[in-house]
Amino acid sequence: MSSALPAGSPFAARLSDALRRALPEGRELPEDEWRARHRAILFVIYGHAAGVAAFGLYMGVLPALALAEGALVGAIGLVASWPGARRRFRGAVAALALVTSSAMIVQFSGGYIEAHFHFFVVLAVIALYQDWIPFLLAIAYVALDHGIIGTLFPTLVYNHGDAYAHPWKWALIHASLVLGESVALLMGWKVAETARRRTALVLDSAGEGIIGLDLDGLVTFANPAAAAMTQHAVGDLQGKSIDALIQTSDGAAPLELAWLPRGPHLVSDAPVHVRRKDGAQVPVEIERTPIRNNDAIIGTVITLRDVTERKRAEEALRRAVSTLTATLESTTDGILVVDQGGKIAGFNKKFVEMWGIPMSILEAGEDARALSYVQDQLLDPSGFRAKVDDLYQDRETASFDVLEFRDGRTFERYSQPQRVGDDVIGRVWSFRDVTERRRTERALAEQRELQSMNERLREIDRIKTQFINNAAHELGTPLTPIKLQAHMLRSEKLGPLSDRQRTSVSVLSRNVDQLGLLLRDVIDSARVQSGRLDVRPAPTDVRRLAEEAVESFHEAALQEGISLDLEGEAAVVPADAPRITQVLFNLIRNALKFTPAGGRVLVSVRMRDGSACVEVADTGAGIAADDIGRLFKPFSQLHDHMDKTRSGAGLGLYVAKGIVESHGGQIGCESQGTGRGSTFRFTLPAGSQVPGGPPGERTSRSL
Repeated sequence: MSSALPAGSPFAARLSDALRRALPEGRELPEDEWRARHRAILFVIYGHAAGVAAFGLYMGVLPALALAEGALVGAIGLVASWPGARRRFRGAVAALALVTSSAMIVQFSGGYIEAHFHFFVVLAVIALYQDWIPFLLAIAYVALDHGIIGTLFPTLVYNHGDAYAHPWKWALIHASLVLGESVALLMGWKVAETARRRTALVLDSAGEGIIGLDLDGLVTFANPAAAAMTQHAVGDLQGKSIDALIQTSDGAAPLELAWLPRGPHLVSDAPVHVRRKDGAQVPVEIERTPIRNNDAIIGTVITLRDVTERKRAEEALRRAVSTLTATLESTTDGILVVDQGGKIAGFNKKFVEMWGIPMSILEAGEDARALSYVQDQLLDPSGFRAKVDDLYQDRETASFDVLEFRDGRTFERYSQPQRVGDDVIGRVWSFRDVTERRRTERALAEQRELQSMNERLREIDRIKTQFINNAAHELGTPLTPIKLQAHMLRSEKLGPLSDRQRTSVSVLSRNVDQLGLLLRDVIDSARVQSGRLDVRPAPTDVRRLAEEAVESFHEAALQEGISLDLEGEAAVVPADAPRITQVLFNLIRNALKFTPAGGRVLVSVRMRDGSACVEVADTGAGIAADDIGRLFKPFSQLHDHMDKTRSGAGLGLYVAKGIVESHGGQIGCESQGTGRGSTFRFTLPAGSQVPGGPPGERTSRSL
């Protein structure tokens, strides 16, 4: 048996007729009223776009997700505001934005039951369209959200275990509640339609609150906007005293006497609020128009304009301006805004500090005067002015360049067109002082160049050292047989020599010995420079080494007429005896070389502060104070100008310094000046190991 009623049955007809009478007709609202409601709903949608994002952030949702969800609501709202679309389409899209906001709030809250109340609120808002399409779309959305989403992802819709276990049961519970609210909304919708037909004059007005009053200040009629503003139903408003609905900011009463006009059309200048049913106050603007019967005033019509959103917008604007001002003042860039007419529209303190323009010029707003004032500060004033003029001519172009000042400062200049929508209304200039950054960049570039040059010099020095070392070894190879042959000739093992031959062989031997010493110094200097000078420390009496060195030069000193003496005490320290002997030979040879006949060279050895101290003092040519610093550098010769032949490569003291420092000691020179002699002194530590290894072990010290 079919459960459906026959199409032509009287009961079906009566039921259909009853439903038709009970349900709203869904006729379109008047255009002005619909637009007013639609604008209000758009404000609600945009508020939800920000509110959803803020709520998501507050509930700990990922910032990107919270902002994306808020942006989605805002994007749907933008589609709903498209003026080219049909009213029904815009209303349906607005409904989608509102119920989507409700779903997001429920999800962000973790399915809290209280969050579901938001669906009821937005359904009430959507019902303001009095259009079946947006209303049914919202109902369907709620059903799908609680049914399908609640089944597939119950944690996004509910927050308790029973709902997780029986999502459809709770979907039906919520559906019944939504159905109940829908019935209530439809009933209110129907009442509004009937009231609009009865009071067409009032209900045809814009979507502002309209209240009719009699001479006693009692409400005779009201439109839905007034009802929504006061949170009273339209029927409930009738008969109420205006004093119960409207009050001044100071709460003065009775208001009916103050608001009932006794003259022509009036607009209230005093701050007025509508007192809502929940006790909240809504700021409104009131326009009062007398109701006349012939010449007699029988009442008044009060038009209530809700300025809540406007005040919020004004407050938001004030906050935005405050934020923008604080941002501009806190930035390190100088900002200047110039409108299309060449007037200065704004600037920050940093701009004034950077350019030093008098406030009288800036406050006058004349950009041309400001340009004339600053251009002489620049290295290229004509180029600066030409660039500004080009940008003022080309309104769409952005720009970046660098400004150089006469005082050495450097600014980066940025310029962007200022737009409102698609219109260019001016230009924003931004100046950044990069003087210190540019100086740092130049210093870093110079440092990198210096490092590169040092690397090249080190490579050249390495090649030079390698060449000298190789050359010395190559020269040393044939020197040994030459020296051997000279020795054989001098000993006359190859036959007797005449006096002239003996003299020649002696000269040959002396120069071969000199060449051998030179090659040794060259090789040792290369080792010193590369940090590979070998020492073999062992307990050594430095005085004994000094005695042997003095003995070796005794004959040469007699021939030159120079007194060569030794004094001091035993000084045993870890040292490489041959290397220290080499140092002593270099110092004594130099002292004899630069001491004239009749002079004296004194070698002394003593222990001082735990170190062996050796001094070689002479009464010779002396050394100028400016030249002492060059003594121990390679190839340095300070006495080339003297008449007496004192040839040498200038490596002896350099090698001596390397040997002494390889032992952990120090070497230096003192002189009272030219012609007053000099004293060379070096120390060898006794209380610690020689750097590089224990005594007796071959070591290499990097210098």
